[in-house]
Amino acid sequence: MILAACSDATAPIEARAIVTVPDTLVTTPLSSSAAQWMQLTIPISIRNTASVPLTFAYCASSIEAQNGGSWTNVWSPICALSSEARLPILPGETRVVSMPLAAAIAGNGGPVWGTSSVEGTYRVMAALIPEGFSGTIPTFSSNPFVLKQGH
Repeated sequence: MILAACSDATAPIEARAIVTVPDTLVTTPLSSSAAQWMQLTIPISIRNTASVPLTFAYCASSIEAQNGGSWTNVWSPICALSSEARLPILPGETRVVSMPLAAAIAGNGGPVWGTSSVEGTYRVMAALIPEGFSGTIPTFSSNPFVLKQGH
């Protein structure tokens, strides 16, 4: 009989967090000669319920739209390498981070909003990197929110 166990140093790192956003958000419309755009900044409250610091990774985060009983990705940021500042969220700490969002809703531009309607029910998929972690970045879904198109 062979028994194996992980020591604390080799045990998998478990990330846990509670991610919340306001129930309703309103976009600001913009236009250029090539495209119609929408923009907004989403305030995301992240409560770290893990035992290790977590870092919000904007470039690995996304927005999903509710489509019946499922969720589909409709927006991800376009980022340059090493373009984001990273501040750790300590265990037990709650921090509000800003997620700027700009998307082309008509015409030529990018990133593109991946659904035909701006108004609807969405959620943020917040990418949170646990300290000492390597591999696929874990994502945590926010509460659903309603997006309304500003005029």
